[in-house]
Amino acid sequence: LRGLHQQQNSDGVRWTWAAAIVGEALHVHRWYGPASTSMYVHPGEYSTDDSLLRKTSQVDFVQWGDWTLFNAGRGNIPPQRYDGAVVAALPNAPYGVAMLKKQNQLMMIGTGTAQHGVAWSDADDITVWEPTAENLAGALTIEELRTPIRGAARLGQNVAVYSEDQMAMVYWVGAPFYYGQRVVLDGIGV
Repeated sequence: LRGLHQQQNSDGVRWTWAAAIVGEALHVHRWYGPASTSMYVHPGEYSTDDSLLRKTSQVDFVQWGDWTLFNAGRGNIPPQRYDGAVVAALPNAPYGVAMLKKQNQLMMIGTGTAQHGVAWSDADDITVWEPTAENLAGALTIEELRTPIRGAARLGQNVAVYSEDQMAMVYWVGAPFYYGQRVVLDGIGV
């Protein structure tokens, strides 16, 4: 099992979502009632064991209203959105290794080729990621990290971003940059 999520929709129905690696493919299922439903299968090079060249994927689930968003935990696969009818790539979203909701924005963490980036959507519109003067979307890079970002978690009002042996904090700073960052721990990571 590589991810687990519970979602309560506006109609009161509670769904359980689970992600697992079967063979080398990522399978995402949801369940309510007697049998689970296969929602998504991504064939690829998924592994159940860490190696120097390939890390196991940890799937992030985020509830956005009645939508379910999930990210495969790999920087080369787009985050997916289930809108109540179909699963499809989240429009315009960058690829990242972690995904989480911060207030009314969606954050993708571990973006870019070196996977040192953090990007966030416009407020209340998770399909807008290109920053303009009229929206709150944006991105930053944590250049001080020695290894790629491997995970993230909410830590109070901040977002703790973990590489293999460091931790950085991403925090709200307000307009015009919206978020700032700094490395706060060396020697401790994912």
